[in-house]
Amino acid sequence: MQNGDLKCYVTIVDENGKVYEGVGAVFEVCEPEKYVNKKVKMSYSLENVSDCQSSEPCGKTIKEWLISKIEIQEQ
Repeated sequence: MQNGDLKCYVTIVDENGKVYEGVGAVFEVCEPEKYVNKKVKMSYSLENVSDCQSSEPCGKTIKEWLISKIEIQEQ
């Protein structure tokens, strides 16, 4: 997990070993060490994300599906 200017970016490895890089997540779930090498359940929600060229507010937003909740599952 890595905090970006507009959202958190997550790398996910599924049960088959397929890697998904740069998956968007809300900042509230961006806790890099907490979820490493854990089996998790993720929930997604449609969120407003700034549609500006930088982290400075410009008044424009777009809707994106982001990971909004992560729960660690028993192995």
